[in-house]
Formats: sequence, structure tokens, C-alpha cells
Amino acid sequence: MDENTSVKGIGNVKIAKSDVVFETPKFISDINNCIFYHTMELPGYGVIDGTCFDLRGREEDYLGNISVDGKRVLDVGTASGFNCFYLEKKGAEVIALDLSPKQDWDIIPYPDKNIQIEKQNRNKRTTGLNNAFWLAHRLNNSKAKLIHGTIYEDFLHKIGPVDVSIICSILLHTRDPFRALTNILSFTKETAVITEINYNNLNDMGPILSFAPSLKKNQHQDVWWRFTPDILQTFLGMAGFKITSVKEYSINNSKSIAVNFFTITADRAVPL
Repeated sequence: MDENTSVKGIGNVKIAKSDVVFETPKFISDINNCIFYHTMELPGYGVIDGTCFDLRGREEDYLGNISVDGKRVLDVGTASGFNCFYLEKKGAEVIALDLSPKQDWDIIPYPDKNIQIEKQNRNKRTTGLNNAFWLAHRLNNSKAKLIHGTIYEDFLHKIGPVDVSIICSILLHTRDPFRALTNILSFTKETAVITEINYNNLNDMGPILSFAPSLKKNQHQDVWWRFTPDILQTFLGMAGFKITSVKEYSINNSKSIAVNFFTITADRAVPL
């Protein structure tokens, strides 16, 4: 963007060149300093096992089976970048958003847990994910841009509007998912894709937002919510989007266990 660019259609917001805060690519050469969230294939390394999921062959399900060719796409919570680089290969101009060690997770404050130790552990993991992104970025000859920050920040004034926002397996980690979602959608011009774990036992109960933490089972300090597809469709409708598809499917995790997901795609119905 040129200095003092006017963003048409969103209140003619002025974005100064100095406000654009894309990260300078880091040269990462040691894969031992990397953590891969998704299983990924990299030139010179072959298949690298991810710590969470293997999306290979299921990318279209997970990302809503939408056309992104020529679109400006925001990949929210890019982690090690699997979705980012896949979208880029489909013709998208991708902006990847994720935390750096300077930003904290929304950590669940269990009374019997040391939150400072959890923050330190999270920061180490975040550093490894950031390193994996930059290693994969270089090996894929990627032109994608990375911006650090939390999902609650005012990115419109930093990066301008995007055509498409991809928000996959992110909202469950946020303390305020409605605020997080509507913040991202406030500068999304065309299409939103939301993917979350599908808890089928909740689906017949209507628009349910279930609080996940339990004092009896407090193993996880980063999973706040379980969603039904209905509640996220309600969120999207309140943000001015019309649902175009809802798809249910399963994907293997790092232990080759099938995990149920749903993906919702929605198009903007109320102009910005």
C-alpha cells in the first residue's frame, strides 16, 4: 500500500505506510528449532509430522472449498503455515496472522495451575511455530506476508480490508469468540470460512456455546469453548453474513485418530 492509502468501502480509512507492520522474513535453517502444527511436506525434508493434524488431501473440506484465485486472504492463526501456503498455491495473496512470543494466549486461569509457567511453555511453542513458518516460507518460495498480533486487534488500520478470512480451529482458543469473530469480519469484504471441532452430542440442542473448562478435568489451558454449527451461524448472521454451506467430515490427528469437524462458509450480505 502507498502512504496514506484510502480504503474504499470501509469508511475511507486512511492507512499510513508506517502502520503496516508485516514481519521481516527470518532465515531459519535448523529444523530442530521448529514445531509443525500440521503435517507438511517440504523440499529437501520430505514429510514432516505435525503435532496436531494431517490435513493433506482434506484441504478443500477444511478450507470451505472456495475459490481464492486473485483474492486477498487472511489466514487467522496460521501456526506453521500449512493452510497459508496451500491457499497461496491456489492463487491467493495471503496475509498470515498469528501470535509471537510477545503476545499471550487466552490462558484459562485454573486456580491450581501456575499461569506464568504456562505462559513460558506457550512462548516456547509459539517460537517453534514461528520458526517453522519461516522455514516453510523460504522452502516454498512463498510471497505470503506475516503479521503478529492477537485476534482482537484493529487490523483494518494496519493491513486494510481482505476479500476472504479463514478462521480454522481458532475460536475455541479465545476467551471472547464473538468479539474475536466480529472483529475479523469487520474488514472482510466477501467471504468467511470458519472451521471447528464438531461435538455431535451438542448438535441437536440448537445454538449452543458450551464452556469447556472443568475443575475436575483441567488438563487443557487453551480450550475455552465447544461450538455447535448453529451458534456460529448465528454469530455470522449478526455480523452481516449469509451462510452458503455447512459441511461435516473427519480428519486424522497426529495419532491417526479421526476427529470430527464442521466447516461453515458465508458470504457478506450487509455491505461494509
